[in-house]
Amino acid sequence: MTLDKEETTSFHPHPAEVHQTMTLGSEVLVPYFPPGGKKIMFQAITKALRYTLNGTTPSATVGFQLAAAAAPVVIEINEHTQLQMIREESGTILQYEIGE
Repeated sequence: MTLDKEETTSFHPHPAEVHQTMTLGSEVLVPYFPPGGKKIMFQAITKALRYTLNGTTPSATVGFQLAAAAAPVVIEINEHTQLQMIREESGTILQYEIGE
C-alpha cells in the first residue's frame, strides 16, 4: 500500500529498535519483533523483494512483490502475522523499521 499522510503520522518507531539496512542473502528473513512491536515499515532498494504474511515461504516467484525504490509499505503485525521476506535476485537491499 502507498503511505498516505495519516499512515505516515501514525507510524511511531519502537524506542528499543533502530533503522535496519541490509543486503538480502538467499535465505528467508524473518524480522524480529520486540515486545510492543506492532507495525513494520519497509522498502526495497536497488532490486525487488517478495514477502508473505501467513508463514508461506516466499521465493523469487511466490509472495507479494515490493518493487525496487517503491514507496515504503506499512504492515500491522498481530499474533496471526508471520512475515517472511526474500530477495528476487542478488543485490536486493532492504530497509525497515519496527513501530509501536
